[in-house]
Amino acid sequence: MRMCHNAMQAFQWLLAAVLAQSGPIADIRPLLSAQGFQWTLVKQDSEIEYIGDISQGTRIYSVYLYNAVNRANLHGINFFVVILNRTKYLGVYDSLSAHDCHIEEQTVACKTDYPGNRFEFTKQGPPQEIWIDGANSPFERASNSDSQAFSSRKH
Repeated sequence: MRMCHNAMQAFQWLLAAVLAQSGPIADIRPLLSAQGFQWTLVKQDSEIEYIGDISQGTRIYSVYLYNAVNRANLHGINFFVVILNRTKYLGVYDSLSAHDCHIEEQTVACKTDYPGNRFEFTKQGPPQEIWIDGANSPFERASNSDSQAFSSRKH
C-alpha cells in the first residue's frame, strides 16, 4: 500500500513538472466556455491577458486578467481568472482597475488606482477574499468547482 502511495505521489510531482514547463494556454476561451464562464468570450468584446503561474507542489494556479465591455449597458467587466493545472476553471475575483500585473512567487502584484495592489495565494490555494484597488473582492467559485457554488452576479 505504501509503495502505491509513493508511486502516486511521484506521478503527481512529475505531472506538475511537465505542466510547469508547458507554459500558459494560448487561448483559454474554449476552456472557460466549456466550464461555465458566464461572461462574453467574443474576442471583439473581451481581452484575456496571462499574468503568470503560482506553483504549489503538484498544483499550478494560472492567473489571467479578463477585461470586457457589456455592449447592452456599456459597463466594464474586469476579473482575475484562476485556472488549476491548466485544465480546470476555478473562479474569479473582481479586478476593478488593476493593470500591468505580474507574479512575485506566491503573490499577484498589479498597478491600481487605489490602495490594495497585491494578493497572496495561501497553502490552500486562492484566498477566499482579496483587497484590491480599494475594495474587498471575494473569490467566486466556478459552478464546476468541487467546493461552493458560483455566486450569482448581474453585470
